[in-house]
Amino acid sequence: MKQPVNTKNVEEALLDLEHRRAGIEHAIATLRHMLALMRENAQEAANVEVVIDPPRSCLQDALEVLEHAGRPLHISEIAELLSAKRGRKMTRASVQSTLIHHINSLGNEAKIRKVRPCYYGLRG
Repeated sequence: MKQPVNTKNVEEALLDLEHRRAGIEHAIATLRHMLALMRENAQEAANVEVVIDPPRSCLQDALEVLEHAGRPLHISEIAELLSAKRGRKMTRASVQSTLIHHINSLGNEAKIRKVRPCYYGLRG
């Protein structure tokens, strides 16, 4: 009898890359815009300092949400708060996948822990 293929890890990796791609695309668009401005007016552009903040990960934002809450939250509430923070819809599945990947990959070193089914909080 053939066993079903477990695609969970591949799906988690794909979601992570999609989140990173969005940040990279934003940085590329910002640099293209700055380059266009610099080409339009090379004299003024010589005095322009370009500062691009690195894109924030879903995990970094989830840590901030949990720190601000000061207590464990249900995954749906975390996803809702992340959606508001990021200005775009964050699905429960995507957020939960990120948190589970963090916990599984770091074990006891993870900053987030699963306190009970569907509830996540800060470690320590």
